[in-house]
Formats: sequence, structure tokens, C-alpha cells
Amino acid sequence: MSDEAIAQWYSKPTGKRGAQFTYSDLAIETSLTLRLVFKQGLRQTEGLVEPLFELMNLDLKAPDHSTLSRRGMVLN
Repeated sequence: MSDEAIAQWYSKPTGKRGAQFTYSDLAIETSLTLRLVFKQGLRQTEGLVEPLFELMNLDLKAPDHSTLSRRGMVLN
């Protein structure tokens, strides 16, 4: 992963009222792309991304399966 992608993994505050997203659209798109490449379900994708980050020594969290499901429906 590029340094730019790592820096943009978590969503920035929008300043609007209400709950803020934890993960950026980039994080959701990346996870869903891995899901399509490896033909996995959402839970399996979550289980794939976490160990990948550990192997790469990255201090990032993978989006959980319910977040991938909800956010994946509204991405452009």
C-alpha cells in the first residue's frame, strides 16, 4: 500500500452533525475490491484484510463486514 493510501485509510471529520464515518471511501473500495478478486464473502474479506495489515506491519484496522455491506451500497 502506498503512503498516500495509508494516510487516507480513516475518514476525516466532515464538520457536519451526526455520526462520522470511521473509514474513508478508499478503505471501503479497497476492501470490496479484494472481496471481488478473491471471490469471498464480507466476513471472509474482513478476515483477509486484518492479517494482511499485520504482515505489512501497518497499524490499521479493517472495516467490519457490516460496515462493508452498508457503505458498499452507497458508493459511486
